[in-house]
Amino acid sequence: MSRSNTLIIKRLAENQKIESDVVSKMNSIAKTMNGKHYDSKFLWTDKELYCSELVWKIYKSACNVQLGTQQRLSDFDLTSPLVKKQMQINYGNNIPMNETIISPVSILNDKKLVTVYSTN
Repeated sequence: MSRSNTLIIKRLAENQKIESDVVSKMNSIAKTMNGKHYDSKFLWTDKELYCSELVWKIYKSACNVQLGTQQRLSDFDLTSPLVKKQMQINYGNNIPMNETIISPVSILNDKKLVTVYSTN
């Protein structure tokens, strides 16, 4: 998916529906994560969080639903000069290639989700 002005809103498919008590639990979990800094190093910790990690951890903790497929940093194409430069800034010479990552695209493409709105 390329960068564009596309907006896509998804939710769990009807057969994955969650009850209101689970939604309350999700809200409670989210509140415990409120105020944490953005994790620009994409580390799989709770000290800092990045966007898709936050969503994944809330769903997993509250209702045992895993959205998307976890990958390793080494699974991604890191060859572009811009990415190489950012990796050097983030990690220096110690790039954690085995770090667990959950990408936004992986969550977006999860079959447990259905599109409820799209600008396309």
